[in-house]
Amino acid sequence: MTDQIDDPLFARATLGIEAERFMRSRVGLFIIDRAEQEIERAYQDLAAVDPENSAAIRALQSQIAVARAIPQWLGLAIQDGVQAESLIEEEEAYEG
Repeated sequence: MTDQIDDPLFARATLGIEAERFMRSRVGLFIIDRAEQEIERAYQDLAAVDPENSAAIRALQSQIAVARAIPQWLGLAIQDGVQAESLIEEEEAYEG
């Protein structure tokens, strides 16, 4: 295998590990909690907004989409890292 520092597969695996650690950290848990609160608050506002106010509806839908995306992005980084780790293990087994 090539030098790990320059290996994109190793970089993906490392990023996944770092993302998982971040999600479990106090800061990560805080951000996930805030995102969940933002989603709940936006849904409550969406239920109460005037159905004729399309600008407000779009703004609330956008808030929901952004707040949902945060944990999804972290989850995707973790998932990609796990896949990269599997590929590294396969490469090492093949080379070994």
